[in-house]
Amino acid sequence: MDNRIVRKATWDVIGTDVKDCNNNLDKILKESGLDYEVEYRPVSVSGIEGDNDKFQAIVRKSDNHVYNIAKKSYTICQNKDAFSLINEMKNDVNIIRAGETASGMIYMIGELPEVKVLGDAFKPNLIFQNSHTADFALKSAIIPLRVACTNQFSIAFPESRNTQTIKHTTSINNQIAVANETLKIAYDYMKVFNSRAEMYAANKVDALKVVEKIFPITEDMSDRRITQIRELRDKFMAIYNNEDNQNFKGTAWGILNAATDYYTHKTVKSGSEANHFVNTIIYPEFTNNVVRILNAA
Repeated sequence: MDNRIVRKATWDVIGTDVKDCNNNLDKILKESGLDYEVEYRPVSVSGIEGDNDKFQAIVRKSDNHVYNIAKKSYTICQNKDAFSLINEMKNDVNIIRAGETASGMIYMIGELPEVKVLGDAFKPNLIFQNSHTADFALKSAIIPLRVACTNQFSIAFPESRNTQTIKHTTSINNQIAVANETLKIAYDYMKVFNSRAEMYAANKVDALKVVEKIFPITEDMSDRRITQIRELRDKFMAIYNNEDNQNFKGTAWGILNAATDYYTHKTVKSGSEANHFVNTIIYPEFTNNVVRILNAA
C-alpha cells in the first residue's frame, strides 16, 4: 500500500473544479457561483448631511450582499467582463478552478502547456483576479507549479515581473490585445524562470548555514522561542532532504525548492485555506525572503 502523503496546490482545496466546463466562460461562472452582478446603490449616514452623495454601496443583486462602500469614482467590473479576456486565449489556457474567497478575491485559475525546468515537469498557472471590495486589483499572476511535489513558485525577478494589472475594457480589439500581452508576459517569465533555475542549480551552498539565516536565532529570544526556531529548522531540513529534491541538494535551487514546498504545504487552521491561497499568490514574503538570502549568498 502506498502511504505517501499527497501534496496539493493551495487552490486545490478551495473553490470549484471547472475543468469539465471546457473553457466556456458562461459555464465556468455558473458552475462556480460567480454568475452574479453587482450594482451601485445610494447610502446615507444618520446624523451626517451634505456628504451622503459622495459615496455608494456596491451590492450583489441576487441577495443584497454589500461588498463595499466606495466613492462614486469607483468603477464596477462585473465578473463576466473581468474574465472575458479568457475567451481570447482558449487555445493556450485551460481554466481548471474558480471561486471567491471570504476576503473578496474572485479568481479563475488556468493552466498553460507543461514545460521542463532542469528536467522537472512544471505547469505554469495563470491566476486571474477580480474584486468588488477594492482590496484586490483586476490583474493576472503567473505561478509555476512543480508537478512532482505541487510546489508553487510565486517569485518576481528583477528582469521579469510575474504579475500584470489589467485595464478593464469592453472593446473586443482591446481584449485581444490584453490577452496577447498577458500570454507574452507569462511565456517571457517562464524563460527567465528557467534561466534563474539553472543559475541557482549551479550555485553551491551550505544548506545548514542558509537555513540558519532563514530562521535566525538572536540573543534576546527566550528559550522557548529558540526551541521553536530549531524545530522549524529541522522541519525545513527534512523537506530539503525529501526524495524529490535529491538532484538539487547542496545548491541554491534545492533550498528554493524546499522553501516553496515548506510554504505551499504549511499546515493551516481549518477554514483558513482560502487565506493561505491568497497569501501564497499575493503576499509570498517567506519565499521572497529566501530568494533575497540566496541572492546575497
